Amino acid sequence: MERKLNIALVLGAGYSRRLLDVFSPLSAELEVKAYGLLNDISAESYLTDIPLQTFIEDQHLPGFMLGVEEELSKSDVIIASGLTDASTYQAFRYAYHHQKPFLLFCQKENELKKALLEKVDEFTDCVQNASGFLVYDENVAETLEFMGASVEKIYRLSPEIEVRRFGFHDKLKIRFRDYLKVSASELLIVSSLTDDTAPLDLMTAFKLLEGLDSALFERTKLLFVGNPTNKDRVKY
Repeated sequence: MERKLNIALVLGAGYSRRLLDVFSPLSAELEVKAYGLLNDISAESYLTDIPLQTFIEDQHLPGFMLGVEEELSKSDVIIASGLTDASTYQAFRYAYHHQKPFLLFCQKENELKKALLEKVDEFTDCVQNASGFLVYDENVAETLEFMGASVEKIYRLSPEIEVRRFGFHDKLKIRFRDYLKVSASELLIVSSLTDDTAPLDLMTAFKLLEGLDSALFERTKLLFVGNPTNKDRVKY
């Protein structure tokens, strides 16, 4: 049986959840694992198809993952997200010294600029020696080129589409309803709170439901999301 390519995703404190979204569909064909600091990983990141292992912080090296090198040694490719995080450069140094391919996931231009201000030496070293860069933003690609990154090493991904927003997950549904104190037996309607008359029209229709089906009306909740100028008018 042919061995699957082993990819290690290193998630720093400023990691992008999109890195998990990109590689989650590939986890059936590749051996993909994610690693992050225990206190920096969001609960939502555990809900992907990618196994996620957390590490405590090295007391002598702030921001470093204690013991992550043992896991990185099993990988064929290392990809890091979080351009200002010490763990990203921890992974880069490991990959450099052990001659493993290392890629940087560069999502936003402001994050790249912040890295140039806060981690200029480490980031410049990464740009000059990384095997490649995964980018969405053309401005990010141009900045990397200006810094000396080879054009052939910059891989442009498809434009951002947060498909998980259109999906459904039982755990997230339960957590959301628990937070709002809305039971599973109640019907929850969520709508954007906009500046036009749509929210008021929806409230009028909602009120009509009381006369049509009082039982359904009693177990139905209407939730508006947003912060437009007419929020007080809708509220009161």
